[in-house]
Amino acid sequence: MTDRDMLSLESQNDEELSGLHSKVAMLKKITMDIGHEVRESTVFLGDLDQDFGRTGGLLNTTYTRLKVMASTQNGRYMCYMVSFCVFVFLFAYFFIYRR
Repeated sequence: MTDRDMLSLESQNDEELSGLHSKVAMLKKITMDIGHEVRESTVFLGDLDQDFGRTGGLLNTTYTRLKVMASTQNGRYMCYMVSFCVFVFLFAYFFIYRR
């Protein structure tokens, strides 16, 4: 091989090397973006888990109160509860279908 061929091969290698450098830089940026997205999603899921935990506690407390109310001898509270539910459903029905 002559010096000219060697220089030609070396310039081709340099071009390929610069192409590889740009591809590696692009992959590094994509990887860092994925890592950022994973961190944000982890924080979001943690907050969502806390919200569901609070909601579960609130529902448990409400269920306990309803159970106590249903077990009392006085049926007046249950009558109020049923009347309120009927009122809410009728209001929602008329509100939705009147539009």
